[in-house]
Amino acid sequence: MSKPKLIGTYELGVENVRLYLADGCGGATCRVVPNDNGCAMIILTSAQGDWGENVCCLMHEAIEMLMHRRGTGYYQTHTGRENTGAYLFVMSHAEFDQITEFASRLIVDCMGDLLKAWKMEQQKSKKNAGK
Repeated sequence: MSKPKLIGTYELGVENVRLYLADGCGGATCRVVPNDNGCAMIILTSAQGDWGENVCCLMHEAIEMLMHRRGTGYYQTHTGRENTGAYLFVMSHAEFDQITEFASRLIVDCMGDLLKAWKMEQQKSKKNAGK
């Protein structure tokens, strides 16, 4: 994976989050406590070539970050290893409503910038594949 490119900094609930795009494979990665002590980061990969998949990854990571920040995520201790599949989220309908509102606002705010960056990555990938 190449070094992630900063798309911008956006509001996610009561905090800011930096959104990055990188080439590579796999889903989105969420870094809640970055090494540089700045605001949280969401890194999306553009390798899928499917715009809808990238928007889905952004929505997933934004909602997951908000649920953890809200304290609704619990690690299931009976699992053999800690991984993201072992988390259970429990929340009220009011909490769910607020979380989806905050995530939706992030998506609306960053959509133009993300689409522009994603299209540039797609063009670069096609150009590199032709070499």
